[in-house]
Amino acid sequence: MSTPEHIIGGHAAAPIHAVRTGKGQPLVLLHGNGQSWHEFAHVLPAFAESFDVIAIDMPGQGDSVRQDTQLSIEAHAKQIGDFLRTLGIQKAIIAGNSIGAFIAANLAADSALVARAVLIEAQFRSRDWWLAAWPMVEQLFAIPTQSREQVQARRIGPVSEGEFARWNIDRNKAGTWSLLHAMAAIRDHDFAAALARVEVPALLMFGTKGPAIEAADALQAAIPHAARVDVEYAGHFIVADQPQSFVQHIVDFARKP
Repeated sequence: MSTPEHIIGGHAAAPIHAVRTGKGQPLVLLHGNGQSWHEFAHVLPAFAESFDVIAIDMPGQGDSVRQDTQLSIEAHAKQIGDFLRTLGIQKAIIAGNSIGAFIAANLAADSALVARAVLIEAQFRSRDWWLAAWPMVEQLFAIPTQSREQVQARRIGPVSEGEFARWNIDRNKAGTWSLLHAMAAIRDHDFAAALARVEVPALLMFGTKGPAIEAADALQAAIPHAARVDVEYAGHFIVADQPQSFVQHIVDFARKP
């Protein structure tokens, strides 16, 4: 694989950073809260064999410009959509993990940019559920730096020194308020309404040991035309726990007629 190209673009007041590599149909990758494009770094070579891969740092995180106000899921989707248009993207597969799945679904619901959507580990919960869970959310996200034990608890396989360092680098670059604002955006978003507007082919991906599996049936009921795959021996970060399976499921989905 050639060295990924680093791109800065989108709205001049709040530019977005991404890396791009490969050739073929555009595949846009959206990371989870507190991560960055590095969440997908180890699978970029495999995806680049089939796709023009664009791994985005979501607004306010990674190397995208910090934003001091809370963005809604709709605002995240608009900024990313505007960024993709500046790259000349007309149709893309959008694959998002965790909050990235919420953004991907909103893009698929409201934008002609999306050809297919892959929603990974999307927590289909009510606002009341999130309000009740908010003390847990604050424990996970109010303090950016986490111990090795805290990081390992969110993964199935062992976390390497490099992965542990990257985890805390990205969380600290985002900072407390970006992390909490992202969770508040999920809490306040009408996910069911967005899913009801998604007409493009969609794939729901869950880790059998991840938190989203508890509400997987409800999510599937909210978007009944979507295909679904439950990845064994994977938690909330399927791309880290089962990278080969992660790539193959997306490649197979992209190739379906």
